[in-house]
Formats: sequence, structure tokens, C-alpha cells
Amino acid sequence: MQVAGTKDQIQRLALTLDPRPEFIRQAVDWDADFILTHHPLTLSPRLPRQRDDLHSVYALLFQSGAALYAAHTSLDVQIHGPAGWLARTLNCSRIRPVHPIQLPAQVWIRLNCSLLPPATLDQLMTHPGCLEWAAADEDCWVLAPEREVGSMLQILSATTSVARVQTMTTLPIQRQHGYGIIGHLPEPVTWSTLADRLSTYLPRPTWSRVGPVPDLIHSVAYCPGSGMDLAAQAFALGADIFISGDLKYHQAQEIESLGLTLDVGHFCLEEMMMSTWTQSLKQELAEQGVEVVFIPGRDPFVLETCTG
Repeated sequence: MQVAGTKDQIQRLALTLDPRPEFIRQAVDWDADFILTHHPLTLSPRLPRQRDDLHSVYALLFQSGAALYAAHTSLDVQIHGPAGWLARTLNCSRIRPVHPIQLPAQVWIRLNCSLLPPATLDQLMTHPGCLEWAAADEDCWVLAPEREVGSMLQILSATTSVARVQTMTTLPIQRQHGYGIIGHLPEPVTWSTLADRLSTYLPRPTWSRVGPVPDLIHSVAYCPGSGMDLAAQAFALGADIFISGDLKYHQAQEIESLGLTLDVGHFCLEEMMMSTWTQSLKQELAEQGVEVVFIPGRDPFVLETCTG
């Protein structure tokens, strides 16, 4: 959460890639109750002590009462979510992360609601560690990270015997999470064929290319944004091409011998990711009557052809 809102009911949800003043203003003019971005307001904490873009965004949000939430790396690791849009568009199979991460263990706490005062239940359900809760008849279940269970049991011990409370560690989640995505194409294609397809989904006048072009491309790996540090891992997993943004000169020298790398810029992969997420949220929230809109972003780079 970047800025807490003052609206209790969310009827209008706006998505945009960057929390820049021009896009936040469009969301506020649309009367958004909640604004969801990928990039945060700032990558390092700082106060709005001068009249700059950060100050402008705060002013717009405080005046409108809209909330601002940034799903940054939490969105990146969901490879079967919006971040995986390109792999699905290319009909890839065996989709998996380039750099897997292990999710923390979670525990279900089961208790008898009739044994607890309402205030204790409220404490559990509003506890920072409460990921999910459910109730049926007299039973109540609370899902929490393993590290939070101790403090939750401490709350329960004040009003009931902890011996009456059951805890059960959840089964490991099979779906993998992590940074970067790798998948296999339905059939091998030449670089020119893949480039034609990519140009449809990644509209940008120019790309930067590094490394030898393989005869056929079987496996594609990519990481939205500035994920160039994953290139070596991607090639080690068998990728024939790695796609990302923000490739630097010395990085290019280091990975040139590993395989074909394509820098499509930081903007376009993530812009399409947010657009894809908007469509999903429209469908998911339609029954609740929530309006969802995508506010297109802007690539700050202006690409020009040099003549002389």
C-alpha cells in the first residue's frame, strides 16, 4: 500500500503501469476509488518535502480520497498470473520460473467459534498474519504464515484453552512462483518467424539484439522490466532466446556468448502485463458491480533513426 484511501466502498478501480502525475490525474478525473499500479511511487523512502512529481501525486490522492497500491515484485513472481501473458500468447507449454522462490509455510488454525468472544475473533481476523478465514457451523478456520501462528495462539490463550485449538500445516503449493518465465513453443520456429509474432505483441520501432541467432528456437524465456541478471540462468535452463529490458553495455558483453538476447525496453512487456490484468479483473469483479479501467502509460524513450 502506497497511500491509504478514505473511501470505504470500491466501485471504480483504475490500473496503470506507473504512478506518474499524468496517469494518477486521469484516474482521479475518472473518479477512481482505488488505483493499482505495478511500479511503486519511489524505490527508496523519501518525504514530499519539495514540489515535485511525488508531491503532486500525494496532493491528487489526498484531495480525491483514492487509495494507491503498487503490486511490484509480488506481481512479478506470479508466473501464471498477468506476468505470464506472453508465454500464454505464444502457446508455450512447460511454463516455469527462471529463478524459483520458495513460499513460506502456512498453517490452518481451527477453533470452535462458540468458545470465543466476538472481540477475540475480530482480533484474529484483523491480525496482520490472517491470510484467509472461513466459518461453518461452530467451526472457524484461520490461515496464517507459520511465523505468525505463535502470536495468534497467544491471543487465543487469553480466552480459551490452547489445547482446544487445532493447527495443521498446509500441503506444499505445487504451482511454482519466481522471477522470470521460461516455456516451450508448440513447435520450433526461425528467428524471423518469432520476430514477426513478437512485433505484433511488443509494438516498438526498434529492439536491441545480442548474441548468435540459432537455427531454430524451441524455448523462450523472458522477464518483464529490468531482468537482465536472469539471462545466464535462462540459458542454463535451455532457453534459445531471452527477452527483457534495460540491457546495459557491459551486461551485453558478458552474455553475448550465451545465446540470443533481445532487449525490447522496460516499458512494453509490463504495459501489456497491466492491460492483461485489467481484462482479468473486469471479469472477476463484474458481479460485484466494480468498474475497472486501464489507463495507458507512456514510454519515456523517444526512438529516432540517425541520418547523416
